[in-house]
This record gives sequence, C-alpha cells and structure tokens, in this order.
Amino acid sequence: MGILGIRNELTMFLDEYVSDDCKCDGYHVYIFEHNGVPDTFETDTEYGWFIRYPGYTCANVVFDKATKTVKDFTVTERDGALGTIFKIPSPELTKLVLNKFKGKPLSL
Repeated sequence: MGILGIRNELTMFLDEYVSDDCKCDGYHVYIFEHNGVPDTFETDTEYGWFIRYPGYTCANVVFDKATKTVKDFTVTERDGALGTIFKIPSPELTKLVLNKFKGKPLSL
C-alpha cells in the first residue's frame, strides 16, 4: 500500500527519525489530506497541518498566515504510555525541526 497522503521535505526529514520498532514496511510519515489538499486547522493568525504515520497523528506543523512560513512544530504522544514513534525525545526532535524549517515555507 505505502504512501497515504502528501509527502514533502518535512515528512522525509521526519522519516529519518522513526524508530525501527515502529516502522511499517513501505509506509512513511505524511501530511493528512483530502483530495490532494492538506487537512488544516486554523485561527485568525495561523494555520496548521496534521502530520501522520499509519495509525495516528504523530505531529502538527503550524504556519504564520501572513508569511505562509513555519511558525511552530509539536510532536503528538500516542494514547496511553506508548510515547511517540520517534527514536529521539520530543523536545529534541522539535528543536531539530524548528532549526531546519522555522521561518521557511514548505512545499506540497
């Protein structure tokens, strides 16, 4: 089956950090979408995308509406004590993502 949604530079970057225990053959981190358009959440000043891995939303990326650039990134914990699918702690991954992508637009 494989890719379920939109892939871009952020999802490919996150793939590098998926724990071996959580990897599913042929699957990747992706942006949740409907008809080729990212499913979004938004406020007056920002909007965001749901970053998924088969089975759950593993993160969210938030954009500044005015500049359409990355503003923030959060890792989502799985239900219960399962933690995340990533092999490094959430604060460290968040810092890596923001160092690489904050203030930059993301392609689709």
